[in-house]
Amino acid sequence: MARLRIARLGTCRECGFASPFLDICDLTGLCAECSRRRLGRTCSRCPDRDKCDAAIKGIRFMKELEAKLDLFVDFANALIARSREAVGVDDRSARLSEIAALAYSKLLMGLFHIIGRTGEKDGLVVWIRTVFSPAFLREASVAPPQTAVHTDELFSGLCREFGCSQISDVLSRLYDAVLYTMLRSDGPLGWAARFLNPPFRNIIFEEFRHDVPGH
Repeated sequence: MARLRIARLGTCRECGFASPFLDICDLTGLCAECSRRRLGRTCSRCPDRDKCDAAIKGIRFMKELEAKLDLFVDFANALIARSREAVGVDDRSARLSEIAALAYSKLLMGLFHIIGRTGEKDGLVVWIRTVFSPAFLREASVAPPQTAVHTDELFSGLCREFGCSQISDVLSRLYDAVLYTMLRSDGPLGWAARFLNPPFRNIIFEEFRHDVPGH
């Protein structure tokens, strides 16, 4: 039985760390890193041990950004709100727009980490090729603009904080393509399988498995 779950906008009640897509251990209710300290040797028998190891590495990286992590939470909430407004009140579209906004916010954390090592333009190219599949890049090149989603100032503000303002327009247009292709998909898992490279698919796989009929 799986013991690791992902809280879409979670907070660890022990260390106080808050993040979009926070990995939580169901045995303790704490983030993966705090749970490992609390459980010790018990973790060696956990069926989610490998996933937890990866989750802990991710949490440690995000904690390096902790001084600015509130920006990600606020950005994710604002992006969700803008996206839901744009797609209307249809339940399916609203749900998919929420998934698109949360997943994109999570992926951006990795982008800013890469940019810190390579520079913004080179880092953007590496990030796009690493995260998105060739099929997505083909779709993104022909996807119509989602002019009803007003996100330019959101991306401008976030990029300004991380010293990469030159690429904010690209990130905004790329999100338009993410949202557009998500809305056209047969569901979040099918979208991830087609448009995200492994292991980034797990961002959606682990949280939204219940969106598939029969699960």
